[in-house]
This record gives sequence, structure tokens and C-alpha cells, in this order.
Amino acid sequence: RALLYIHSVNIIHRDIKPANVLVNENCDVKLCDFGLARYIDPENASAMTEYVVTRWYRAPELLLADDDYTSAIDMWSFGCLLAESMTRKPLFPGKDVKHQVELTCRVTGKPTEEEIGAISNRQARDFLRKLPAFPRTDFAKLLPGVDAAGVDLIEKLLVFDPRRRLTAAAALAHPYLAEYRDEESERVANHTLDLNELEPPSEKKLGKDGIRALMWAEICRFHQHAPARQPPAATAALKAAAALKK
Repeated sequence: RALLYIHSVNIIHRDIKPANVLVNENCDVKLCDFGLARYIDPENASAMTEYVVTRWYRAPELLLADDDYTSAIDMWSFGCLLAESMTRKPLFPGKDVKHQVELTCRVTGKPTEEEIGAISNRQARDFLRKLPAFPRTDFAKLLPGVDAAGVDLIEKLLVFDPRRRLTAAAALAHPYLAEYRDEESERVANHTLDLNELEPPSEKKLGKDGIRALMWAEICRFHQHAPARQPPAATAALKAAAALKK
């Protein structure tokens, strides 16, 4: 549900892994750590770094240095995470990037020439073409003890070609999740995020003390025991920041 919502506003999390999924004693689940998250402007596409997502959960297009990726990278990571939760061990524990690509292709099968051609990085294409002709793994054998619906969901998430990978909406509609799905709790934004609607930060005008003052105010929101008074320099900077907004 979390991915459904953030993808609806063109935000990619870019670091889905077990450590970033929080579960409490009531089995309430929260997605955390948006430090690597990125907004994608559909009308102004720009290159993005491929060095995101912890290696074991990194989608093939990231491993192959393709900077034109989509929210499909989150769905690959989710597939890895789901498989790990069922088998209690990581699916692709690569030692380095090349090893990670090899482990991935041993499961997905060597990509077709069409899939290789879609990779923007020439060296990555050459590397893929030199790989042995790995057949696609039987996911039922890869995931022993997992029922057929669970195997099918993971198999449709761990697809080499991001264009054929399940979206968050399609994954939620999968039969495996029917027992747990609550459609009323699912949220989709009624409009995509427009960064032009947001007021740009005035860091240059605020200066170092001004930024410290804003950080202090944010800390005080969460820690009521924090001293009410701020350092003189920070207080003055905060007043100056307020004056700039008038």
C-alpha cells in the first residue's frame, strides 16, 4: 500500500530492504527511511544515479548502470524482500556487482537480445552477452514450502525486464494477497506532485545560523523537554527568516 501511494505521486523509494520495513507487536507495517527517495518529473526526465538500493535488493537495470529507471526498481526490491521473508534467507547475496548480476540471471534466465538492447550502458550490454545461457529457474524449487500463489507473485515481481514487472497496483490485486487486502485502506493521490507548487528553500538567504534555527524548531516539535530558548544567533536568524517571508 505504501508503494502504491508514493508511486502515484511519482516518488521512488530506492532503498526497499528488510531494515527499512518496520513491524510492531500488532503486526502494523511501516515503510521507513526515505533518504534515497527521488521524485520523477514525467515532463522533464533527467538522469539519475544508479548507485542506490542495497546491492542484494538492487534491480537488474540498476546493477547494469542504466540511469533511466522507473518505480519498477522498488517492485523488484519488494519481490526480493518477500522471498526472503518466506525462506528466511536473502535470495541474491552477491559479493560484488558482477556476482550480483550473475546470481540474478541464474534465477531470471539470461536476458533476451531485446532486453539486452534496452540497457543504455554499452559495457553492461557486452557483459550480458558474454554470460552463459542460463535458463530461467523453476521458482517452485527456488521457494520450497511456499504455496503456488506466493510463488506466482514473486515470479511476476522478479522479472528482468522492468516493463513487464508487476506494478504496486497489480501486486495488490494478486490472488496471494486477497486474504490480507483491504481496498478501503489503499490510498492513491488524486494528482501528481508538482514541485513548482512547493516553495523552494531559502538556504542562501538564511545562512548557516538560519538553517540551524529551523532544525532547532523541528527538534522542539518532537522533544517537549528541549530548552525553549535557542542560542542568540539562531534566534536572530529565525527572525530574519520570518521577515524574508513577509
